[in-house]
Amino acid sequence: MVRWTSSGKEGAGPGPPIMVELLAVKAGLLLFVESGWSSRGRLILENDCANAFDWIKNPGSCTAVLESLVKDIVSIVLDRNVIVWNIQRSANWETDELAKLGIGITPFKVESLVWRVLQCRVPVRSELRKRGVALPDISFPFCLLFPETIQHLFFSCAVSWKVWGTFFAMWGISTAFPSDPIGYAKSFESWLSPSRGFLKFNVNGAMQVDGSKGGIGGILRDQDGNLIMSFSAPIGSGSSVQAEILAIDFAIKLFMDSRWFKAYRLIVESDCAVVVNWLSNPSTILSEWASLLHPIIASLFQEKNLVNHISRRCNSLADQRAKQASGLASAVVEA
Repeated sequence: MVRWTSSGKEGAGPGPPIMVELLAVKAGLLLFVESGWSSRGRLILENDCANAFDWIKNPGSCTAVLESLVKDIVSIVLDRNVIVWNIQRSANWETDELAKLGIGITPFKVESLVWRVLQCRVPVRSELRKRGVALPDISFPFCLLFPETIQHLFFSCAVSWKVWGTFFAMWGISTAFPSDPIGYAKSFESWLSPSRGFLKFNVNGAMQVDGSKGGIGGILRDQDGNLIMSFSAPIGSGSSVQAEILAIDFAIKLFMDSRWFKAYRLIVESDCAVVVNWLSNPSTILSEWASLLHPIIASLFQEKNLVNHISRRCNSLADQRAKQASGLASAVVEA
């Protein structure tokens, strides 16, 4: 199954909020239908608008003004056998933030570009050459004095500074950039607390280079950053990927057996992008890991829990516990 969580804001155009919520639902359904995922499984659609949910379940109760829109949605839901769930707004915060981008708080393209700059994923000439692209010259074409790096393109070049200066003058801003703007921005990267109604389990797996022994560790915290529970456990021999998967699995099972299970939903964060991507896109899972990952995916969907990727810098506490665990004789859980 594939899960689509939707939220609407007035950026969809003029109209009442309920119409915007319905437009968000319809947009999600159409995106799913047109994607490659529609042929791979059913869709679970979640929305935090109770009225929209009720109208989709009972089209006859819909107001006449929005009847046509609701019928379009219901038609797709029935045709594609979509499962529709109503969830609390506190559990829909990620989609809500994306919806807010649509009303001009921060344009999505700006968010995307900033992220790519900070992650050094802009295809400048120096990066292309590193990836094997044959380029006769990697000089920045605006000045022809230095290689075209992300740092030079956006911050160091005199031509770039003229562009920045024009906008700063227009906005009435006086500023100075640090010598390493990208590194400076990354220094503010930190662990983010979960929303109300959630607990967050940061996990990590560690394996010795020769694969002879490894460990897993995790830290469970609440919305105020308070430590709820932690664990360290040895896992024996294997691979680093296996360690990351086992860390996630252990954390979910530990949470489900705890007294907090019925009161909260869970966010699991791992710094292993490969495993997080597999859990988010099951069709990409390699066959050798399917038996380990499919039960995890089932528990995530069943309990409406989430799994996110986090940078290694923000996952240091879980990393420490994982590295300590390889020397333990048995698992240690502190609550």
